[in-house]
Amino acid sequence: MDQLENLLSNHPWLRTAEHAVAALAIGYVAKKVLFEGDSLKDKATRLALAAVKATPGGQALIKKEQAHMLDEMENAMKVPDQHKLYSLPEKGLDRDEVMSLLKEWRGREEKFNAGKAFGGIYCDDEEHHKFLDQVYVLYSDSNALFPAIFPGLRKFEAEVVRFACTLLSGDEDTCGTMTCGGTESIMMVCKAYRERARDLHGITAPEMVVPQSAHPAFAKGAKYFGLKLVLVPVDQETFTVSPAAIKAAMNANTVMVVVSAPTFPQGVIDPVPAVAAITEAAGVPLHVDCCLGGFLLPWLRRLGHVTKQFDFAVPGVTSISSDIHKYGFGPKGTSTVLYRNADYRQYQYFTFTEWSGGLYCSPSATGSRPGGLIAAAWAGLVTMGADGFMANAQIIHEQMQVIKSGLRAIPELRLLGDADAACISYAARNPSALNIFMVADAIEKRGYTCNRLQKPECIQLQVGVRRSFSAAQYVKDVAAAVAEVIADPSKFADGTAPMYGMAATMPDRSIVGDLMVGFMDRMLNV
Repeated sequence: MDQLENLLSNHPWLRTAEHAVAALAIGYVAKKVLFEGDSLKDKATRLALAAVKATPGGQALIKKEQAHMLDEMENAMKVPDQHKLYSLPEKGLDRDEVMSLLKEWRGREEKFNAGKAFGGIYCDDEEHHKFLDQVYVLYSDSNALFPAIFPGLRKFEAEVVRFACTLLSGDEDTCGTMTCGGTESIMMVCKAYRERARDLHGITAPEMVVPQSAHPAFAKGAKYFGLKLVLVPVDQETFTVSPAAIKAAMNANTVMVVVSAPTFPQGVIDPVPAVAAITEAAGVPLHVDCCLGGFLLPWLRRLGHVTKQFDFAVPGVTSISSDIHKYGFGPKGTSTVLYRNADYRQYQYFTFTEWSGGLYCSPSATGSRPGGLIAAAWAGLVTMGADGFMANAQIIHEQMQVIKSGLRAIPELRLLGDADAACISYAARNPSALNIFMVADAIEKRGYTCNRLQKPECIQLQVGVRRSFSAAQYVKDVAAAVAEVIADPSKFADGTAPMYGMAATMPDRSIVGDLMVGFMDRMLNV
């Protein structure tokens, strides 16, 4: 597959000075572009691509290449479908027929059913899931927007929030709300701190300081709520953020700072106490993203496997996001956002007093909130209990240790950081000798799914509680995949490696962004 970096060499006419528009584009962007990028090669490539994009012929070539990549991505994602529907049937379908079709599509989840993929599902306890299903059905028609009508939902949500506060070293003042997921939890924090800074400090050009390893939901929150996103690079050995770098990025407009426990890319815990000391001295709120670790790290701490501090026990931590639907083993669409006290939480709320329909208020972004999810989250937590969570945390820890030690024994690979929990990332020790994305293709041939990451290029594995998943076998299969790629890399030349490699290294990120938009468009087509 042709890569975009080769467009210029394949079409030399684009280089000529006869293209006046390209020349003007170079003059316009040169001053900006030459001071961006990590290397001279990146700068030169970005400048050349800017010239290409400024010409009609160059735009057409880029669009053609993007369409080719999108075709490959779509073909890799979609499966044959003989029952496509483009409009509602005039007569309702038979329920048994529909149920049969639903079961057929669940049966197509071959990689997950084989026990070699997590896919955002962190527990495969069949009895646990059946119980959650029963609870959801019982409350499926209830709505937390109306607590007076559904009093049980108010109880369940309040207790779930209190469970999370207690787990994360909160006191009687610690409080929060449930949300539909980690992204909403994070975005609510962005909204709250923007409002707080404007109300208390008159800040109208708010900024948030965020490590590059933090979840993209912070970038989404910045985009939605008009905050400037100040990204801070992480250390390339530990893959944690430097407190000194955080401090250097802060200024009078900083309304919040973010750290993770652990990070999604490498599963490492940022130095929360050191960063908290900086933010507390500056009077700036500090949010700890525990979406992954909120219902895992406390149990690992109790077991003695984690000693780093990360929660409300650290002075200066003002809020935490913690997902129930990850290591809380709850239904998809359940998370919590917690605050040191109600003075912070009040800025998350929305109230409107002038509606002709009456007084309106909501604690989070959504209005109607499915009661089935709230009830099932509560039921799952109380039936799992501390003993169940401790047992599962031990299983996860043991699997992590097997995988970490096994990957360290593969000479061609290196671990990225020393993962504390949840995730492990590994890269090629010598990227010029081994394409890690080819290794990912070879691993997927063996039935697994691979998360392909960038900055740096690597493979990431999330570890959950899957009794059918063998950590030892995974390590053996990774070693076999590495050997297969080394023996004959040409076998994987037409796989996804070129596409992922281009996406990870393309200096002009707008081209990659266009691909992502096109991909979402394709996925939403029938």
